[in-house]
Amino acid sequence: MTLSMAFTGLSAQNLYDQSFRKWNDGPLTWADYQVNEAPADPEIHSVSVYQYATSKKKVKIDNYKIVYNQVDCYLDRNRSWYNPNMSDDLELRSNQVVFDIWELCSRQVQNRSFGETTLTFNKNMETYSELAQKRVDEFEKECDNGQGIDTVVLKKYEESIQSDLKYTPRREPDLSLAGRVPDMAGFYFSYIHGSYVGGASDYLKPANGLSFGFDYINRKDWYFDGGFSAQFSKLKTGGFYNDGKNNYDWTTDKSTNHMRLYLNIGHAAILNQYYRVIPYAGIAFAGLIQETDIPIPNKPDMFYDSNLNGISVMAGVNADWIMRHTIRPDERVDTSLRFRLFGAYDYLGGEKNIWSVNFGVAIHLNIKSFNAPNYIYIPIFI
Repeated sequence: MTLSMAFTGLSAQNLYDQSFRKWNDGPLTWADYQVNEAPADPEIHSVSVYQYATSKKKVKIDNYKIVYNQVDCYLDRNRSWYNPNMSDDLELRSNQVVFDIWELCSRQVQNRSFGETTLTFNKNMETYSELAQKRVDEFEKECDNGQGIDTVVLKKYEESIQSDLKYTPRREPDLSLAGRVPDMAGFYFSYIHGSYVGGASDYLKPANGLSFGFDYINRKDWYFDGGFSAQFSKLKTGGFYNDGKNNYDWTTDKSTNHMRLYLNIGHAAILNQYYRVIPYAGIAFAGLIQETDIPIPNKPDMFYDSNLNGISVMAGVNADWIMRHTIRPDERVDTSLRFRLFGAYDYLGGEKNIWSVNFGVAIHLNIKSFNAPNYIYIPIFI
């Protein structure tokens, strides 16, 4: 009589532990069974303990990095044993059939779950492990003729499981997983440069600064973007602001801050594996802040700021060079280098309205989460 048991809980760091024998290492031999104790039941000739391990594998194809769950089947050498005086080659062949059934289960789970979420992986593991356990039970019941192992039944199962393994190869990553995923949220952080045109160029020097924001592109390629930018510059000589009440000093080469809080909408013109080009237009709340020559009472060497605020209209284009698509079971992250060019007109009042042309370079991330648990649960089957 032989006894087989299958457990889970083997972690990835055990993959190269000599106490675990991978199915791919070849047919079982009795040398794989480490006798640790005598059997409690003299009718039990051998015990085989099988375990599963799920590990993260990474494959690069073009600019895609695919991270997937690989499921492997092992014999636990330290917990598997046999009685040399009672076990024979027929029993070893019987143990191999059971090992093959669990190997087939691991392939079915991995193939069916490839590119799917962890939640789907868990469901497939539960489904196929139940089917595998049922097949093992049927095999052991049919193979026991009351006097030992039925060689006819054993041969029938050997041929059947070998055929199943032949036509169920383990799936490898391919570009079928690389299709564009809609409804991706993104965020970016960028350097931005702005040059003023028109009358404002007589007073305002080119500005440099930073911007950051969040965007979203839906399944129909519509794009929504909101963010904040702050650019810093200095004034050229020549007055730019006097409200008739106070003589603000806008002619002394002091610093000027140009800020925007913006919201844009656009639609992708180009969207493929490597590039994303999105024309857009939007509005912003803009402000131009300048330190004045009016001192703040009781605060030595500190001066009031003069603020010009108003609505800005803007239009431009984002061009993303997608450096890497990282595809995981529960999420996808696209990493891009973004180039941004847009024009803006700030309505700051009267002659103080200003034109600007702005250019930015950003690191941009697009993220799609599939809202699955970040752990892998595999049931225990006995």
